[in-house]
Amino acid sequence: MPLVPPIKRKKLVVTGYGPFGNYSENPSSVIVKTLKETGLPDDLKLDYELETHLLDVAYDKADTFICDNVQKKPAHFYIHIGVHPFKKIVKLEQQSCSDGYCREDINGTYPSNNQACIAPTCGTTEKLQSSFDCEKAVNNIKPKFADSSIIIESSIDPGNYLCGYIFYCTLKANNGKSLFIHVPTFDETSKPEIIQKIVEEIIREVLKQCP
Repeated sequence: MPLVPPIKRKKLVVTGYGPFGNYSENPSSVIVKTLKETGLPDDLKLDYELETHLLDVAYDKADTFICDNVQKKPAHFYIHIGVHPFKKIVKLEQQSCSDGYCREDINGTYPSNNQACIAPTCGTTEKLQSSFDCEKAVNNIKPKFADSSIIIESSIDPGNYLCGYIFYCTLKANNGKSLFIHVPTFDETSKPEIIQKIVEEIIREVLKQCP
């Protein structure tokens, strides 16, 4: 009997961030570490390979990730996770912008001309949309967490810090196949296990919409 060639799985990359500012423990790093330990659900493992990265909150680290990973070894889809100051809210970001990155990172630096490393060289501002329909995903996910106090919503403003920066870069380098998820800090309402489950449902939606 001839050997059946192994199925080539599509690569899903999920990133989180380390500590910065008032966030001594970044919830995004907790979520990504847990994903790395548990892996994807069994029904997704056959078709998808999970790769995780924890990044320092520094523009040069984001640039290195884009150059060494996204441009040289592109994945099927990128999901970035970061923290925001809004309690009890999970936001799915629909778009990001090429410039406006004037806030200093943990090393006290910011990009030249306040632009992303792969922004247009002509000096124009570029706004890119994810191929993932955030509003559709929110409508599918919200009923599953109706008993919790967590608000799940779409957004068009990922901010002008590392969150928006890396999101724009992977949108541009990977033809829109990227998503940014903003999560709250953990507390009695936003418990780690609840936020983890929401992120896992978002991953399912990503792979459903963009198989």
